[in-house]
Amino acid sequence: MQWGAVRQPFASDAVDEGCWSDEDDYIRKSSAPGHSMQYWNPADRKPSPRAWLSRSATIGNANTPVELVSFAAQGVAAGVRLRWRTESETANAGFRILRADSADGPFAPVRDDLIPGQGSTPHATDYEHTDETAEPGTTYHYRLEDVAHDGKTGQSETITAQAGTPAP
Repeated sequence: MQWGAVRQPFASDAVDEGCWSDEDDYIRKSSAPGHSMQYWNPADRKPSPRAWLSRSATIGNANTPVELVSFAAQGVAAGVRLRWRTESETANAGFRILRADSADGPFAPVRDDLIPGQGSTPHATDYEHTDETAEPGTTYHYRLEDVAHDGKTGQSETITAQAGTPAP
């Protein structure tokens, strides 16, 4: 993966941060198995070497290939808002949001039904669900589970959020 041309200002910033090799102009930090490098800068004002992240590339397995780009949780007045984006989906019936009081679990579904997936698509898709059963001020741990049409499943990494306080 290359970011800019050799000796460009952004490349030299990245070298200073230890993300790039000055000699070969490539990302030096490797991703963990099952992860990919992702550039994520919500402000997108100025590219930054700190905006390169190692993210889970898939949440499924060979039987449930869902390419997950992001999965985030945020406390809101109504509970916890969960948002995720897939880069592509293959034979995906839908998603289950799993929640636990501890990062180690046990995890249980937030709702009884599946959040419908796109089936098979090569296109990116954005999803959102608010966990309205979350108690205000309580910290929860979430996982996203994808369910294939044949019933096989895969899970994301765990993320954490504190439920928001309802407006007076």
